[in-house]
Amino acid sequence: MTQRAIVALCSVTLVQAYLLVNVLPYSAYLVIHLCKNVTVEEAGPYAASLATSFMLGRTISAQFWGNLADVYGRRLVLILSLIGSGLASLWFGFASTYRSCLLARGMLGAVNSTVGVTKTLATELARKLSDDAEQLDASRSANTSSANSRSQDAVETRVVGLVVSMRAWGFLIAPACAGFLSDPLKTREDLLINAQVDTRTLVMYPYLLPNLFGFILCFSSAIAVYCEIAETLPNPKPFGGCIVPRILCGGIRESSIASASNKTYQSIETHSEATTQQPPTVASIWSRRDTRRNLIAYWMFSAIQIIIDEAFPLYCVATKNGLGGLSENQIGRILSLSGFIFALLQFRAYTWMTNKFGLFGSLRLGCLVGIVPVSLTPAASLFEAESGVNCYSIVYLSVLMGIIKVFQSAFFSSITVMANRTVPVDMRSTMNGIGGSGAGMSKAVAPVLVGLWMSRWLSADPAGATFLNLPVGPWIAYAGIGALGLPMLHYVKSCELASAHGINLLVET
Repeated sequence: MTQRAIVALCSVTLVQAYLLVNVLPYSAYLVIHLCKNVTVEEAGPYAASLATSFMLGRTISAQFWGNLADVYGRRLVLILSLIGSGLASLWFGFASTYRSCLLARGMLGAVNSTVGVTKTLATELARKLSDDAEQLDASRSANTSSANSRSQDAVETRVVGLVVSMRAWGFLIAPACAGFLSDPLKTREDLLINAQVDTRTLVMYPYLLPNLFGFILCFSSAIAVYCEIAETLPNPKPFGGCIVPRILCGGIRESSIASASNKTYQSIETHSEATTQQPPTVASIWSRRDTRRNLIAYWMFSAIQIIIDEAFPLYCVATKNGLGGLSENQIGRILSLSGFIFALLQFRAYTWMTNKFGLFGSLRLGCLVGIVPVSLTPAASLFEAESGVNCYSIVYLSVLMGIIKVFQSAFFSSITVMANRTVPVDMRSTMNGIGGSGAGMSKAVAPVLVGLWMSRWLSADPAGATFLNLPVGPWIAYAGIGALGLPMLHYVKSCELASAHGINLLVET
């Protein structure tokens, strides 16, 4: 049962990645479609604002959802979030003005609480899975308690790594589906006409289909959560008198869920300390030194990640100093191939890194290899033929972005494990909610800045200067982004996140 619950939780992570990434291949073209006077080079800030509105919505609501999950249960919050995200995705697909697009993406971010809750559930389900394995060993003696603790830590690392790795499959599916489904009349009009499909809706809403697919994914994942995931919060409060929330809290296997909840809670208590009587507030969580340091590192890295993600499509569509105006489908192919590399390597690479270098070592590698190599992105133009971008450029960019994402994911997996270990069980969702609020704020500001930054250098021609026979503008733009990895690494090392108190103890004493 626990294995099926982990699979259902992985589906939630995949859906969340799809909702976040599917807009990237077509965001610039959506802006041009809705804002007739905007050119490709000028679309950067407008496209980045779509990501900003999503993150602003998440910033405003993340702590609220975290508090709700620590009071009424993780399961209820997860199901409500998935249903709300599906409806908001459908709204975005039917948006007919740029303003309504911003509102829809903002609402999608506001109702999307899955990141913090899945992090909490990953740790708690890992403890349950570890306890199930221990019960099968009837010959276990009291002298194996320290070994069992190490085994629990290893299981937790692997489960969190597995859940986070599903983002890789989301990054693989989202660009491919979005690139294929967006504006189908541009590339497959004859096929649709021959199939006698009414194309009037697609003429008005050319980017409806990627969001309709997101709606289907959200409701499918909500059903999986409802059927398979047991409530892990001990003694959640009844959610008012409404029958629907009570059903979502209780589910179809109420007795087994209750027993699973108690079992998981007891397991976590034996590994950490009993639940605190302190209310889970911002002040109580921020007062924990190691928690505070982990959260700040998470916020900083989140901002840098969104800068890299938002800069890439802007570079691809730029016709002056970029890659010559790639189409949505071409951008989707690059992101999908990089997502395939990401999905293929992420879990194995993360397991190897944590076994070889530990959690802190994987943080260092994430700062170095997950950020700095992005400065090599403009080298893709070296492979261009006279006819434009060829397969060598696409493969180069896909491999580069795939490797970068592998090490970024390793950072997020390790920081999740470390942060969850610094708070007791009844503060965990609130802590992750605060983390989501801070990350949302940094991700809300970063896209606007990177949109202005990329527009400045992709349209600039500083005295005709070149580097490797290429315009110097893209090199400057990406060198500035890649350099962000160095202060990030310095902060991680200065905070000593890998100290014994930061890793081996769950809560500071």
